[in-house]
Amino acid sequence: MIFKLLQIKKHIHNVAETTNDPTYVHQIISEFVLRAFTLVIVMIVLGTAVFGVLGFVLRQPGWWILFSIGAGISIILLLIRWVVTIIIRRAVRVVYGRIKKSFDTIKPMHAAVQEIKDTIDQSGYEYHYFEHEPVRTSEEAAVLHPDYTLSQGAKALLIRAKKNGENFFVQVVVPGDVTFDVKKLKDILDAKKISFATKPEADNITKGIEFGGIPPFGNLFGIPVYVDKALFKNDKIIFNCGDRRASIGMSAVDWAQIVQPIVIDVAS
Repeated sequence: MIFKLLQIKKHIHNVAETTNDPTYVHQIISEFVLRAFTLVIVMIVLGTAVFGVLGFVLRQPGWWILFSIGAGISIILLLIRWVVTIIIRRAVRVVYGRIKKSFDTIKPMHAAVQEIKDTIDQSGYEYHYFEHEPVRTSEEAAVLHPDYTLSQGAKALLIRAKKNGENFFVQVVVPGDVTFDVKKLKDILDAKKISFATKPEADNITKGIEFGGIPPFGNLFGIPVYVDKALFKNDKIIFNCGDRRASIGMSAVDWAQIVQPIVIDVAS
């Protein structure tokens, strides 16, 4: 246990010097605190047990009292540890949530944001650019943009498909309130198997854009773009444009002119 604590302490020091992800840091700090508390409990219980055993072996009166006290203390400490675990995790989550929020505010936008703005500017189409709190889902984005409905959100999904034993990637764009039908998409792609791209795969394709910030511009990443026809029921659409903190609202038809997606019927 002590060796493990030393390992975690060293790990905290290394992470503090090399990472800018407060969420990850708070996880290992919580682990360190909880393991340290557990070590204290173990030491108290073992100490009590040792004294009780010695009392029993040496036939000292009151050995059973030590065992009873030890058992009682163990139960109380375990209950305290349970409560402390909840308190620590909630407190650390709140504190580091605030730190991460501050970090997200000051870190520069992903380069894809400017690339997409430049692409639209060069096409001469009108659009509205928004900066806001980080959002990950279409539902969260809809709350920040009350002038747009959830169905106007262009949800960009990275899909890994397998055909003839080889994997390939495509982007599927659907309205924010729509999910795609797996069987339909497999038939359209003539794929034996499909699944969402993993984070490492998405990072490699998009050059590190976080999930929730991936834009419906798969053409910029060199992959085909498929869009469900239901998206064009909206005159205007809105989408994250390369960063969770940045969105663009524009005409659905203008977006399609730039991206040249393959229009499909894939809604479930």
